[in-house]
Amino acid sequence: MEEFRGELRSKLQHYAETYKQNVSPEQHIANIRELASSLSTRYADILEGNLSFGIAAKALNTYLKSRWCADGTIQPTHCPFDDRVLKRIRPRKKRGQPSTFRSTWTDATEEHYREWVDLAEKVAGGVPLSEWELKLWQEAVAKERKKVRERLKPST
Repeated sequence: MEEFRGELRSKLQHYAETYKQNVSPEQHIANIRELASSLSTRYADILEGNLSFGIAAKALNTYLKSRWCADGTIQPTHCPFDDRVLKRIRPRKKRGQPSTFRSTWTDATEEHYREWVDLAEKVAGGVPLSEWELKLWQEAVAKERKKVRERLKPST
């Protein structure tokens, strides 16, 4: 397991260096695909199968976001797709029509990911996804802090 973690860390650091320049959406998706494939091939026994595209996307996007927030030298192509983002981009379904929207990132496929990117870009309205998602995250943190302050206020 430690070997897997070390290789994942090494691969994420390697990819991050390429994001100091603009990385196209297609290249970013190819990077996610390669990360999932290479780790699945090498560590199938530990993973008990394959590393899903969704987990590889979450790992790479979260790492890129953390580096971007920490030092500003990395420009993420997309954002981490977590429950908050997926709830925000979920399309409204018509009455009686089954939903095809995948709302679980852990076992998402490349096709699900591409759908999420398309939906998120529409909701973001031209703002880069990394900036849009960071604003969502900051708003959520501010709401939680406000709730905590309210609970901690002495009652009069």
